[in-house]
Amino acid sequence: MKNNNLNKIKSIIWAIALTFLCSLLTILSASYVKNIKNNRNNNIEQTISVTKNDAFASTNESVRKLVNTLQPEEVKTGIFLDRISYFDMLQSKWQFEYYQWFKWNPKKIAFTDLQELKKGILSIQSAPIQVVNGEIEKLEISEFEINEAGDSAYVNYLIKASSSNFFDVSDFPLDKQLLLINTEHKNLDVSELKFIPDTSLTHVSPRVSVNSYLIGNVYNLTKINTYKSDFGYQSDDESISSYSQYRFGLLIKREGYNYYFKLMIISLIILSISFLSFFASDNDKIRIVTGCLFATTASYYFYGSKIPPTSKITILELVYAISLIIIFIITLQETILKSIVGKNEKLYNSIRWITFIITIIFFICFNCLIPSLL
Repeated sequence: MKNNNLNKIKSIIWAIALTFLCSLLTILSASYVKNIKNNRNNNIEQTISVTKNDAFASTNESVRKLVNTLQPEEVKTGIFLDRISYFDMLQSKWQFEYYQWFKWNPKKIAFTDLQELKKGILSIQSAPIQVVNGEIEKLEISEFEINEAGDSAYVNYLIKASSSNFFDVSDFPLDKQLLLINTEHKNLDVSELKFIPDTSLTHVSPRVSVNSYLIGNVYNLTKINTYKSDFGYQSDDESISSYSQYRFGLLIKREGYNYYFKLMIISLIILSISFLSFFASDNDKIRIVTGCLFATTASYYFYGSKIPPTSKITILELVYAISLIIIFIITLQETILKSIVGKNEKLYNSIRWITFIITIIFFICFNCLIPSLL
């Protein structure tokens, strides 16, 4: 009777310790995932907000005050994204084709060479705009028009370009990416030209798609982009150059349980196999767990090679870390605890079933919780 009570006490202690560990891991993981989500949303909001600064926009208060006193000529512009021909997250690069149009008054601003436009001759080098963090690979005049009075001009370019885009993969595999097309005039700074977004006509073609991503919202805005240099014009250490930047953003996202379980199916199967070790013979238990350990590691390296290196712990790494912790707990129960328990078969069976029930509940709840938080 005394041994039975002692076994119950030891089993309860083990159950409490294991429950505490799993609860702690769940709380810390949930907090980390929420932090990743908040940082991701804040970064996107800063990029697409006209009032908030970001890595591309000027943070210099004197520049903003100067811009408010200027009266640059307005040029209306918009983008119709026609196709995404290449998307490589690992190389942080994407290639796209789009139409971008401009409306301006030629009598007030020399936006581009009208003689070239009238002849229909245009080279990439003579293009009035440039793609920031990108390269124009092909440029054609889709349409050009100027009124008889010469005070209203319209040109629509068909542009093929590529861009180096920073992809934040901390929320991978349920990540959201903001694809940006940032254009500026090559020569006219913010004192001469101000882009006005044509919000009513900016759209994305229905055929635009990116594998495994859903097409989300479209953003259309202008900001001041400041370079901490005048490129040697005045040779002044404090000189800066500011340009009106037109910014087109397309949000792509992967979300929901379907994609999560599709990508993590191998890991989930491996963990499920590790739970079978509870029902295996003593000679096979460690073999099963060891096999699952190596399979989990190999699976992680396979999926980890699909994303660019990052200093942050990604959701993918978090899930695999929890998987390894579960395998470690099973191994701990089958080795050290079994050695401590010794020949006390009742206590061993009690601890074994407690470990099985708590870890499998933790395993199921954790993998249902993560997608819901993102």
